[in-house]
Amino acid sequence: MVESGNQADDVIEAARTAGQQLIEHGRMSLETLNVVSRELVPLESYVRVVE
Repeated sequence: MVESGNQADDVIEAARTAGQQLIEHGRMSLETLNVVSRELVPLESYVRVVE
């Protein structure tokens, strides 16, 4: 996957790739699944912001 300045850019790109893989192959690769499944914000940080 391509890395850039935004920490979520790779996840967005992987989501597009996942859609393409699902259409073409009926499944997505483990690499793609790992990228789209990664934590974007630590849970503790999220909880602090929303409280």
